[in-house]
Amino acid sequence: MRILIQISIIFIICIIGAVISDLLATVSIPIPSSVVGMILLFVLLILGIVKKNSIQDVSSFLLSHMAFFFVPAGVGLVNSFHLFADKMVQLIAVCVINTVLTFAATAFSVTLTVKIINKLKKEL
Repeated sequence: MRILIQISIIFIICIIGAVISDLLATVSIPIPSSVVGMILLFVLLILGIVKKNSIQDVSSFLLSHMAFFFVPAGVGLVNSFHLFADKMVQLIAVCVINTVLTFAATAFSVTLTVKIINKLKKEL
């Protein structure tokens, strides 16, 4: 029963994210519902409305099996290979640049977070 409740909480947040995304799209703000749902879940966790323990088991399961959820997307790419075969060089360049930028942004964010945490520790 606990797992069903945890899945329900996550599913309800996803549905609310989809509704908010649809509302934002009507005013020309196209944000994917998955992003809105993640932001909503983050805010609810920060505010303590949703407790970490109330979604921890299902979240851990989903994270540990995340690769499985990319299989349909991978199959779709393979089936649509003919659509982007002639743009392969550009696609690889975009992927490499995106990877480097993501690594750099992550490194900067982690460094900044560590500096802020250390500064806060010194102040206390």
